[in-house]
Amino acid sequence: MLRVSFAWRMVFLVCALFLAAAGFTAERIYALPATGAVLSLLAVLYDERWAFSRDAATVESRFGLLPVFFRRTTFALSALDTVLLRQRGAVNPGGTTADPAAVPMVPVVLQKRFARLSLRFTDDAGLHQLVTVQTESHRRSDYLRGIGQAVAEFCDVPFESEE
Repeated sequence: MLRVSFAWRMVFLVCALFLAAAGFTAERIYALPATGAVLSLLAVLYDERWAFSRDAATVESRFGLLPVFFRRTTFALSALDTVLLRQRGAVNPGGTTADPAAVPMVPVVLQKRFARLSLRFTDDAGLHQLVTVQTESHRRSDYLRGIGQAVAEFCDVPFESEE
Protein backbone atom coordinates (compact mmCIF):
# COMPACT_ATOMS: atom_id res chain seq x y z
CA MET A 1 0.00 0.00 0.00
CA LEU A 2 1.28 3.46 -0.91
CA ARG A 3 -0.02 6.34 1.18
CA VAL A 4 0.67 9.76 2.70
CA SER A 5 3.01 9.31 5.66
CA PHE A 6 2.16 9.87 9.32
CA ALA A 7 5.11 12.29 9.68
CA TRP A 8 3.69 14.48 6.90
CA ARG A 9 0.39 14.73 8.76
CA MET A 10 2.13 15.61 12.03
CA VAL A 11 4.07 18.46 10.37
CA PHE A 12 0.80 20.03 9.25
CA LEU A 13 -0.83 19.39 12.62
CA VAL A 14 1.99 21.24 14.41
CA CYS A 15 1.70 24.09 11.89
CA ALA A 16 -2.06 24.24 12.49
CA LEU A 17 -1.56 24.42 16.26
CA PHE A 18 1.01 27.22 16.03
CA LEU A 19 -1.10 29.19 13.57
CA ALA A 20 -4.21 28.70 15.70
CA ALA A 21 -2.33 29.93 18.77
CA ALA A 22 -1.23 33.01 16.84
CA GLY A 23 -4.56 33.63 15.15
CA PHE A 24 -7.02 33.23 17.99
CA THR A 25 -6.58 35.49 20.98
CA ALA A 26 -9.00 36.56 23.70
CA GLU A 27 -9.55 39.95 22.07
CA ARG A 28 -9.90 39.09 18.38
CA ILE A 29 -9.36 36.61 15.59
CA TYR A 30 -6.58 37.40 13.13
CA ALA A 31 -7.63 36.36 9.64
CA LEU A 32 -4.31 35.32 8.09
CA PRO A 33 -3.10 32.91 10.82
CA ALA A 34 -6.64 31.58 11.31
CA THR A 35 -6.91 30.84 7.58
CA GLY A 36 -3.50 29.18 7.66
CA ALA A 37 -4.61 27.04 10.61
CA VAL A 38 -7.74 25.90 8.78
CA LEU A 39 -5.75 25.08 5.62
CA SER A 40 -3.19 23.16 7.68
CA LEU A 41 -5.97 21.16 9.31
CA LEU A 42 -7.33 20.33 5.87
CA ALA A 43 -3.84 19.14 4.88
CA VAL A 44 -3.83 16.88 7.97
CA LEU A 45 -7.10 15.33 6.81
CA TYR A 46 -5.92 14.82 3.22
CA ASP A 47 -5.26 11.20 2.35
CA GLU A 48 -4.01 9.59 -0.81
CA ARG A 49 -3.41 5.88 -1.05
CA TRP A 50 -2.94 3.08 -3.52
CA ALA A 51 -3.77 -0.49 -2.50
CA PHE A 52 -2.80 -3.53 -4.54
CA SER A 53 -4.67 -6.72 -3.59
CA ARG A 54 -4.02 -10.14 -5.09
CA ASP A 55 -6.87 -11.68 -3.07
CA ALA A 56 -9.49 -9.25 -4.39
CA ALA A 57 -7.65 -8.95 -7.74
CA THR A 58 -7.96 -5.15 -7.61
CA VAL A 59 -5.89 -2.00 -7.68
CA GLU A 60 -7.58 0.75 -5.67
CA SER A 61 -6.84 4.46 -5.70
CA ARG A 62 -8.34 6.62 -2.97
CA PHE A 63 -7.79 10.31 -2.32
CA GLY A 64 -9.55 13.16 -0.58
CA LEU A 65 -10.36 14.48 2.87
CA LEU A 66 -10.94 11.91 5.57
CA PRO A 67 -13.28 10.54 6.71
CA VAL A 68 -16.05 11.38 4.22
CA PHE A 69 -14.94 13.53 1.27
CA PHE A 70 -12.90 11.19 -0.86
CA ARG A 71 -12.92 9.57 -4.28
CA ARG A 72 -12.27 5.89 -4.78
CA THR A 73 -11.37 4.30 -8.11
CA THR A 74 -10.97 0.56 -8.50
CA PHE A 75 -9.24 -1.19 -11.38
CA ALA A 76 -9.07 -4.91 -12.11
CA LEU A 77 -5.61 -6.29 -11.38
CA SER A 78 -5.85 -8.33 -14.59
CA ALA A 79 -6.17 -5.07 -16.56
CA LEU A 80 -2.81 -3.81 -15.23
CA ASP A 81 -0.48 -4.07 -18.20
CA THR A 82 2.74 -2.30 -17.21
CA VAL A 83 4.30 -0.16 -14.49
CA LEU A 84 6.08 2.81 -16.10
CA LEU A 85 8.70 5.26 -14.89
CA ARG A 86 8.92 8.22 -17.24
CA GLN A 87 11.47 10.98 -16.86
CA ARG A 88 10.89 14.34 -18.45
CA GLY A 89 13.01 17.41 -18.91
CA ALA A 90 12.08 21.04 -18.63
CA VAL A 91 8.67 22.02 -19.96
CA ASN A 92 10.05 24.82 -22.11
CA PRO A 93 13.81 24.84 -22.66
CA GLY A 94 13.42 27.74 -25.12
CA GLY A 95 14.83 28.31 -28.58
CA THR A 96 13.52 25.04 -30.04
CA THR A 97 11.55 26.46 -32.97
CA ALA A 98 12.70 28.01 -36.22
CA ASP A 99 12.09 31.44 -34.70
CA PRO A 100 13.80 31.54 -31.27
CA ALA A 101 11.94 34.75 -30.42
CA ALA A 102 8.61 32.89 -30.69
CA VAL A 103 9.44 30.67 -27.71
CA PRO A 104 9.98 32.54 -24.45
CA MET A 105 13.16 31.54 -22.68
CA VAL A 106 12.79 30.03 -19.23
CA PRO A 107 15.77 30.67 -16.97
CA VAL A 108 17.78 27.53 -16.19
CA VAL A 109 17.01 27.96 -12.50
CA LEU A 110 13.29 27.56 -13.20
CA GLN A 111 13.63 24.53 -15.47
CA LYS A 112 12.71 21.47 -13.46
CA ARG A 113 13.19 17.89 -14.55
CA PHE A 114 10.84 15.32 -13.04
CA ALA A 115 10.06 11.61 -12.92
CA ARG A 116 6.56 10.15 -13.01
CA LEU A 117 5.47 6.69 -11.87
CA SER A 118 2.41 5.49 -13.79
CA LEU A 119 0.29 2.40 -14.22
CA ARG A 120 -0.92 1.41 -17.68
CA PHE A 121 -4.22 -0.44 -17.77
CA THR A 122 -5.58 -2.13 -20.89
CA ASP A 123 -9.28 -2.89 -21.23
CA ASP A 124 -10.93 -5.71 -23.21
CA ALA A 125 -11.14 -3.52 -26.32
CA GLY A 126 -7.37 -2.95 -26.22
CA LEU A 127 -7.60 0.70 -25.16
CA HIS A 128 -4.88 1.95 -22.82
CA GLN A 129 -5.43 4.14 -19.78
CA LEU A 130 -2.38 5.70 -18.15
CA VAL A 131 -2.84 6.55 -14.46
CA THR A 132 -0.23 8.59 -12.59
CA VAL A 133 0.65 7.27 -9.14
CA GLN A 134 3.29 9.78 -8.09
CA THR A 135 5.44 12.56 -9.56
CA GLU A 136 8.76 13.55 -8.01
CA SER A 137 11.79 15.64 -8.79
CA HIS A 138 14.29 13.99 -11.13
CA ARG A 139 16.67 13.66 -8.17
CA ARG A 140 14.21 11.25 -6.52
CA SER A 141 13.80 9.03 -9.57
CA ASP A 142 15.65 6.17 -7.83
CA TYR A 143 13.03 6.27 -5.07
CA LEU A 144 10.24 6.00 -7.66
CA ARG A 145 12.15 3.27 -9.48
CA GLY A 146 12.25 1.19 -6.28
CA ILE A 147 8.52 1.65 -5.71
CA GLY A 148 7.76 0.83 -9.35
CA GLN A 149 9.86 -2.33 -9.33
CA ALA A 150 8.22 -3.51 -6.10
CA VAL A 151 4.71 -2.89 -7.48
CA ALA A 152 5.57 -4.62 -10.77
CA GLU A 153 6.99 -7.63 -8.94
CA PHE A 154 3.99 -7.83 -6.59
CA CYS A 155 1.49 -7.59 -9.47
CA ASP A 156 3.59 -9.81 -11.76
CA VAL A 157 3.69 -7.29 -14.62
CA PRO A 158 6.66 -5.78 -16.48
CA PHE A 159 8.40 -2.62 -15.28
CA GLU A 160 9.51 -0.15 -17.96
CA SER A 161 11.83 2.76 -17.30
CA GLU A 162 13.06 5.51 -19.59
CA GLU A 163 16.67 6.42 -18.91
